[in-house]
Amino acid sequence: MDWANVIWAGITGGIAMELSAILLHLFRFKRASMVSYEGCMITGRTSGVGSYLAGLAMHLILSLLIAFAYAWGFQVIGTKASWFYGLILAIPHWAIGGLVVPLVDKVSGCVKSGTVEPLTIFASGNLTFFITFLIGHLVYGVTFGWMLSRVSQ
Repeated sequence: MDWANVIWAGITGGIAMELSAILLHLFRFKRASMVSYEGCMITGRTSGVGSYLAGLAMHLILSLLIAFAYAWGFQVIGTKASWFYGLILAIPHWAIGGLVVPLVDKVSGCVKSGTVEPLTIFASGNLTFFITFLIGHLVYGVTFGWMLSRVSQ
């Protein structure tokens, strides 16, 4: 496996994930962006270019790290990367993420101060958060699998 390609596909998946959150927000979904959430954890604010860039950097680092888990998943499944198998791997990614966010809520100063709403388990505290959280993970998986299949040819 070419790890440079895995890194590139992971970063692209993270960008696609954030773009899906922005697009859903444009369709009147309540703002549910991990970039905004993570930016607040770093800067203490949800607005401003600095907070957005800090959150984007943190989210892309996480996307890059998760890319290695996806690459390992393709090896365990015994298949080449594809959008379809990326979609399949997005389900455990979503499940693990959905179980982790309540732990992050507990340590987030922004949640404690009320600057951002808690995401709760599977971002289920709000239906549009839940949908955005699910779609974002599916978009990551599809994008990662598709990108890795394209650059690995």
